[in-house]
Amino acid sequence: MLVERFRLVDGYDSPKTLQFFFDELLFLVPKSRVSKTEVLYVAEVLANYAQTSRGEIEDFPLVYFSAPQGSSEFVPPAASLSEVHEAFVLSDCHSSLGRMENSEILEIAGSQVLLLAGFFRGQVSRKVNIHYYDKLGHSFYYKAAHFCSDTTRARLLMTMSVRLPIWLQVCYKLHKEFRKNRLYSPEFRREN
Repeated sequence: MLVERFRLVDGYDSPKTLQFFFDELLFLVPKSRVSKTEVLYVAEVLANYAQTSRGEIEDFPLVYFSAPQGSSEFVPPAASLSEVHEAFVLSDCHSSLGRMENSEILEIAGSQVLLLAGFFRGQVSRKVNIHYYDKLGHSFYYKAAHFCSDTTRARLLMTMSVRLPIWLQVCYKLHKEFRKNRLYSPEFRREN
């Protein structure tokens, strides 16, 4: 049962959290349409965000939250799709940094759209044009694949671009399962 598996993650241990999301995604995905590599990638994104507090900006664990090595640029996790738009679309219009030609930055943007437009789809779809962000996420992953020098990684990013609509729906289903089973930590619940 989902609740028992969730209790095994208590303490937010990285390998356990990753395994938890991987197992839950495997249960929900249309197996004939996605690969285990994709499932692992999405599980890594969700596990990473699940273990990261926006209040601890200096302690981000994985590449999804930091700029490429050697760069002084830092990309914190977005709290909303509007922040994603501001950080990755509007800021690039006024920047000479060439962020939108950087595969890792584009992947960060895509992963933030995956989380916010997928996992939190129910909440955000009432506030924004969700289809715009679906297309934006596709574009981020597509461009990340185009600028990626690692051919294996580029293939994965291109696959994420093409199959992003599937993953957005799977992440939303996962969110609904968590909600149904009340798998939210009490400190994240709103006080009435």
